[in-house]
Parts: sequence; structure tokens; C-alpha cells
Amino acid sequence: SIVKSAEINVNNDKACMKQAIKKLDNMLEKDSKQIDKGTKVCLQAALQYLHLRYQVYENSKPY
Repeated sequence: SIVKSAEINVNNDKACMKQAIKKLDNMLEKDSKQIDKGTKVCLQAALQYLHLRYQVYENSKPY
């Protein structure tokens, strides 16, 4: 059904988004000393934004 297909797509999107957030978080921690302060602040802000968007996305219903 269309609804089931939409739910599968949303679940796949959630998994991809969660994986990307984890990967970015790990990269930021690992390379923290090699990143200049301004870039680090921007990356931390972007990561915080992604966490918030993921929470909103996680709580949303497809239909």
C-alpha cells in the first residue's frame, strides 16, 4: 500500500539521517584539534541543528 511504502521510506530516511549525524559527530571529535576554532563552532552548530531536526523527524508521522 502507499502508506506502508511511505512508512518504509521514512524509516530509511531516519536511519540514513541518524547514521550521518553519528558520522559527523565522530569526525568532529576525532579531528577536533586539527580544526580551527571558527570552523569548529560552525560544525558544532550544524551538528546541534541536525540533532534537533532528527528529533522532530523522529517524532513525525508520515500520514
